[in-house]
Amino acid sequence: MIWRERVSDTKPNKILKDSKDPNIIENVKYNIYEMICEGYNNILDVPLHLITKPKQKLQYNCLSENQEYIDKVLVEKNINEIKYPIYHLDFESFNCPLPRYVGEHPYSQSVFQFSLHIEKSKGFCDKENDHYEFLAKDHEDHRRELCEKMIEYIDLSHGGTVLVYNEGFEKGRLKELAIIFPDLAPQLMKIREAVFDLMFVVKGSQKL
Repeated sequence: MIWRERVSDTKPNKILKDSKDPNIIENVKYNIYEMICEGYNNILDVPLHLITKPKQKLQYNCLSENQEYIDKVLVEKNINEIKYPIYHLDFESFNCPLPRYVGEHPYSQSVFQFSLHIEKSKGFCDKENDHYEFLAKDHEDHRRELCEKMIEYIDLSHGGTVLVYNEGFEKGRLKELAIIFPDLAPQLMKIREAVFDLMFVVKGSQKL
Protein backbone atom coordinates (compact mmCIF):
# COMPACT_ATOMS: atom_id res chain seq x y z
CA MET A 1 0.00 0.00 0.00
CA ILE A 2 2.78 2.44 0.85
CA TRP A 3 4.54 1.64 -2.42
CA ARG A 4 1.36 2.27 -4.44
CA GLU A 5 0.73 5.59 -2.70
CA ARG A 6 4.24 6.73 -3.44
CA VAL A 7 3.86 5.79 -7.09
CA SER A 8 0.54 7.67 -7.33
CA ASP A 9 1.97 10.75 -5.66
CA THR A 10 4.95 10.97 -7.96
CA LYS A 11 4.56 13.65 -10.62
CA PRO A 12 5.16 12.23 -14.10
CA ASN A 13 8.16 13.60 -15.95
CA LYS A 14 6.61 14.75 -19.23
CA ILE A 15 10.00 14.88 -20.90
CA LEU A 16 9.99 11.07 -20.85
CA LYS A 17 6.81 10.90 -22.88
CA ASP A 18 7.21 13.84 -25.19
CA SER A 19 10.90 14.19 -26.00
CA LYS A 20 12.72 12.12 -28.58
CA ASP A 21 15.86 14.24 -28.46
CA PRO A 22 18.66 11.99 -27.12
CA ASN A 23 20.63 15.04 -25.98
CA ILE A 24 17.76 16.06 -23.70
CA ILE A 25 17.13 12.52 -22.50
CA GLU A 26 20.81 12.10 -21.64
CA ASN A 27 20.59 14.92 -19.08
CA VAL A 28 17.26 13.90 -17.57
CA LYS A 29 17.24 12.07 -14.26
CA TYR A 30 14.25 9.78 -13.75
CA ASN A 31 13.42 6.95 -11.40
CA ILE A 32 11.36 3.79 -11.48
CA TYR A 33 8.29 5.50 -10.00
CA GLU A 34 8.22 8.06 -12.82
CA MET A 35 8.61 5.30 -15.38
CA ILE A 36 5.67 3.38 -13.90
CA CYS A 37 3.53 6.53 -13.80
CA GLU A 38 4.25 7.01 -17.50
CA GLY A 39 2.92 3.50 -18.13
CA TYR A 40 6.24 1.71 -18.56
CA ASN A 41 5.76 -1.48 -16.51
CA ASN A 42 8.04 -3.76 -18.52
CA ILE A 43 11.42 -3.20 -20.10
CA LEU A 44 9.88 -3.76 -23.53
CA ASP A 45 7.36 -0.96 -22.82
CA VAL A 46 10.19 1.58 -22.67
CA PRO A 47 10.87 3.40 -25.96
CA LEU A 48 14.33 2.60 -27.24
CA HIS A 49 15.31 6.28 -27.38
CA LEU A 50 15.02 6.45 -23.59
CA ILE A 51 17.60 3.69 -23.15
CA THR A 52 20.97 5.41 -23.37
CA LYS A 53 23.41 3.18 -21.48
CA PRO A 54 25.24 0.55 -23.59
CA LYS A 55 24.61 -2.32 -21.16
CA GLN A 56 20.91 -1.48 -20.91
CA LYS A 57 20.65 -1.35 -24.69
CA LEU A 58 22.29 -4.77 -24.84
CA GLN A 59 19.81 -6.18 -22.30
CA TYR A 60 16.90 -4.63 -24.18
CA ASN A 61 18.00 -6.09 -27.50
CA CYS A 62 18.59 -9.57 -26.04
CA LEU A 63 15.10 -9.61 -24.53
CA SER A 64 13.28 -8.08 -27.48
CA GLU A 65 14.99 -10.34 -30.03
CA ASN A 66 15.05 -13.41 -27.74
CA GLN A 67 18.78 -13.86 -28.28
CA GLU A 68 21.71 -14.55 -25.99
CA TYR A 69 24.83 -12.41 -25.97
CA ILE A 70 28.29 -13.83 -25.32
CA ASP A 71 31.38 -11.70 -25.83
CA LYS A 72 33.68 -14.61 -26.69
CA VAL A 73 36.69 -12.36 -27.25
CA LEU A 74 36.34 -10.82 -23.79
CA VAL A 75 35.70 -14.21 -22.15
CA GLU A 76 38.83 -15.66 -23.74
CA LYS A 77 40.87 -12.62 -22.75
CA ASN A 78 39.74 -12.89 -19.14
CA ILE A 79 40.33 -16.64 -18.95
CA ASN A 80 43.87 -16.09 -20.25
CA GLU A 81 44.51 -13.98 -17.14
CA ILE A 82 44.40 -17.20 -15.09
CA LYS A 83 47.94 -18.51 -14.68
CA TYR A 84 49.07 -21.95 -13.54
CA PRO A 85 49.39 -23.37 -11.01
CA ILE A 86 45.81 -22.65 -9.98
CA TYR A 87 45.07 -22.80 -6.26
CA HIS A 88 41.36 -23.47 -5.75
CA LEU A 89 40.82 -21.98 -2.29
CA ASP A 90 37.74 -22.05 -0.09
CA PHE A 91 37.30 -20.84 3.50
CA GLU A 92 34.81 -21.92 6.11
CA SER A 93 34.05 -19.53 8.96
CA PHE A 94 31.77 -18.89 11.91
CA ASN A 95 30.29 -15.46 12.64
CA CYS A 96 29.79 -15.49 16.38
CA PRO A 97 27.82 -12.68 18.09
CA LEU A 98 30.57 -12.53 20.72
CA PRO A 99 34.20 -12.35 19.55
CA ARG A 100 35.81 -15.76 19.89
CA TYR A 101 39.45 -14.73 19.81
CA VAL A 102 41.80 -11.72 20.09
CA GLY A 103 41.46 -9.29 17.20
CA GLU A 104 37.88 -10.23 16.30
CA HIS A 105 34.68 -8.20 16.61
CA PRO A 106 31.03 -9.16 17.10
CA TYR A 107 29.93 -11.25 14.12
CA SER A 108 33.44 -11.43 12.68
CA GLN A 109 33.82 -14.24 10.16
CA SER A 110 36.18 -16.39 12.22
CA VAL A 111 37.98 -18.76 9.85
CA PHE A 112 38.41 -22.31 11.14
CA GLN A 113 38.93 -24.29 7.92
CA PHE A 114 40.27 -24.04 4.42
CA SER A 115 40.14 -26.43 1.49
CA LEU A 116 42.68 -26.23 -1.29
CA HIS A 117 42.99 -28.07 -4.62
CA ILE A 118 46.13 -27.40 -6.64
CA GLU A 119 45.79 -27.61 -10.42
CA LYS A 120 49.42 -27.74 -11.54
CA SER A 121 48.71 -27.60 -15.25
CA LYS A 122 45.69 -27.54 -17.53
CA GLY A 123 43.35 -30.35 -16.57
CA PHE A 124 45.84 -31.93 -14.18
CA CYS A 125 44.52 -32.04 -10.61
CA ASP A 126 44.19 -35.25 -8.63
CA LYS A 127 41.24 -34.82 -6.28
CA GLU A 128 43.09 -36.66 -3.52
CA ASN A 129 46.84 -36.19 -4.04
CA ASP A 130 46.49 -32.51 -4.96
CA HIS A 131 44.04 -31.69 -2.20
CA TYR A 132 45.14 -29.99 1.03
CA GLU A 133 43.11 -28.75 3.92
CA PHE A 134 43.17 -27.48 7.45
CA LEU A 135 40.44 -27.94 10.04
CA ALA A 136 40.62 -26.66 13.59
CA LYS A 137 40.53 -29.72 15.83
CA ASP A 138 38.76 -28.00 18.74
CA HIS A 139 37.44 -24.61 19.89
CA GLU A 140 40.87 -23.23 20.73
CA ASP A 141 42.39 -20.50 18.56
CA HIS A 142 44.06 -22.24 15.59
CA ARG A 143 44.05 -19.27 13.20
CA ARG A 144 47.82 -18.86 13.13
CA GLU A 145 48.33 -22.52 12.40
CA LEU A 146 45.75 -22.25 9.63
CA CYS A 147 47.60 -19.30 8.09
CA GLU A 148 50.97 -21.02 8.27
CA LYS A 149 49.63 -24.14 6.55
CA MET A 150 47.96 -22.08 3.84
CA ILE A 151 51.18 -20.14 3.20
CA GLU A 152 53.09 -23.43 3.05
CA TYR A 153 50.74 -24.91 0.44
CA ILE A 154 50.21 -21.82 -1.73
CA ASP A 155 53.59 -21.18 -3.36
CA LEU A 156 53.37 -18.11 -5.58
CA SER A 157 57.13 -17.66 -5.96
CA HIS A 158 56.85 -18.63 -9.63
CA GLY A 159 53.43 -17.10 -10.25
CA GLY A 160 50.02 -18.67 -10.16
CA THR A 161 46.37 -17.83 -9.49
CA VAL A 162 44.23 -18.24 -6.40
CA LEU A 163 40.79 -19.12 -7.72
CA VAL A 164 37.84 -18.47 -5.39
CA TYR A 165 34.06 -18.66 -5.43
CA ASN A 166 33.51 -15.27 -3.81
CA GLU A 167 36.29 -12.70 -4.18
CA GLY A 168 34.89 -10.37 -1.51
CA PHE A 169 34.67 -13.09 1.12
CA GLU A 170 38.09 -14.68 0.65
CA LYS A 171 39.86 -11.35 0.24
CA GLY A 172 38.13 -10.01 3.33
CA ARG A 173 39.25 -12.94 5.46
CA LEU A 174 42.83 -12.77 4.16
CA LYS A 175 43.04 -9.06 4.98
CA GLU A 176 41.65 -9.62 8.49
CA LEU A 177 44.15 -12.41 9.14
CA ALA A 178 46.99 -10.21 7.88
CA ILE A 179 46.01 -7.53 10.42
CA ILE A 180 45.81 -10.07 13.26
CA PHE A 181 49.19 -11.64 12.35
CA PRO A 182 51.36 -8.76 11.01
CA ASP A 183 54.46 -10.98 10.75
CA LEU A 184 52.53 -13.14 8.25
CA ALA A 185 50.99 -10.16 6.46
CA PRO A 186 53.39 -10.06 3.45
CA GLN A 187 52.64 -13.69 2.54
CA LEU A 188 48.91 -13.39 3.24
CA MET A 189 48.59 -10.20 1.20
CA LYS A 190 50.50 -11.81 -1.67
CA ILE A 191 47.91 -14.59 -1.69
CA ARG A 192 45.19 -11.94 -1.58
CA GLU A 193 46.65 -10.12 -4.59
CA ALA A 194 46.58 -13.36 -6.60
CA VAL A 195 42.85 -13.95 -6.01
CA PHE A 196 40.72 -14.39 -9.12
CA ASP A 197 36.95 -14.84 -9.17
CA LEU A 198 35.37 -16.56 -12.19
CA MET A 199 32.58 -14.00 -11.95
CA PHE A 200 35.12 -11.65 -13.60
CA VAL A 201 34.79 -13.78 -16.73
CA VAL A 202 30.98 -13.60 -16.73
CA LYS A 203 30.43 -10.00 -15.66
CA GLY A 204 33.70 -8.43 -16.70
CA SER A 205 35.98 -6.62 -14.27
CA GLN A 206 37.79 -3.30 -14.22
CA LYS A 207 40.88 -5.10 -12.93
CA LEU A 208 41.22 -7.01 -16.21
